[in-house]
Amino acid sequence: MSRSVLTMAGLVITAVDVHAAVTRTIRKGPATPMELTSATTVTKPPEEVYAFWRQLDRLPTFMAHLDEVRATDARRSHWKASAPFGQSVEWDAETTDDVPAQRIAWRSLDGADVPTPGRCASNPRRAGAAPRCT
Repeated sequence: MSRSVLTMAGLVITAVDVHAAVTRTIRKGPATPMELTSATTVTKPPEEVYAFWRQLDRLPTFMAHLDEVRATDARRSHWKASAPFGQSVEWDAETTDDVPAQRIAWRSLDGADVPTPGRCASNPRRAGAAPRCT
């Protein structure tokens, strides 16, 4: 996967993160949970995108807020991320769906400070369609 594609994906994700932080800071009243969704279309073959996303330790190379992701077993991983005001957060996640060259999905485990579902999948209904990662 080219570095320019990864850099662009990282910039898009970072921009969405900054927008969410600013929006949340401006809100008045009691804090309420907020759902943030971002999607990126990657113009690479599904097999290549799946192989890249399957190696979780690569995610911090293009997701600016991630400091480290490491597999702890075949289905679980530990994540460390930068948070606002120089803070950091950590959580454990599990792979919830894994079909080679088609899709991979994950979610943070119950009790995590950061609920983080994610998914990267090709679109089998559109021949030659680029994978979409959210």
